[in-house]
Amino acid sequence: MKEQEPDPPSAPVRFVRLDIHFAGDGRSPRITVPRPHDATQERATDDDDTIERGDQNMSRKQNVEVFNDFVYATAINNVWTDAKFNDILARFDETSIIAVADSVGGTGTIQLSVQMQHSGDGRNWVNKNTNPEINAQTITVGATTTLAGSDAGTTPSGGFVRLTVWLPGGTTPSAHVRIYVCNRDQA
Repeated sequence: MKEQEPDPPSAPVRFVRLDIHFAGDGRSPRITVPRPHDATQERATDDDDTIERGDQNMSRKQNVEVFNDFVYATAINNVWTDAKFNDILARFDETSIIAVADSVGGTGTIQLSVQMQHSGDGRNWVNKNTNPEINAQTITVGATTTLAGSDAGTTPSGGFVRLTVWLPGGTTPSAHVRIYVCNRDQA
């Protein structure tokens, strides 16, 4: 009787993470597969949202749309993000802000500003930084404009953070503005 050879070692099982995102209507899924990282440049850790680059640990904690509305305000402190985001925006050290402006109206040079404000009690607010994180950047009538700003977290935030949004330039300015915030913790 011939001896049976052992089975060759099986190949390791590889799992792929699928991210499913739903459009604003909640019915239109978009499925994405994260791209593998170049092992010579960076290494993914057990937490798929954490990437190590050299001595830095780049840990994304949240990415959320915090504002989606039309803005007509021409001065600071007239339009803010919804209060439901005040606690969420204050949880992390570093903040990246992406503003997308479309349906821009008005004459002259239309500009968009976004400034972080923080508070200890959720009632009395002060600007977190001297200058707005997005400071009077030009947005174009008839086009979609994407702007970016950030807070490096060098000054600690109070227990609550909000964004104030306004259009400081032009005559009778208006724009549909969406604001996305990505927060990270410092290493």
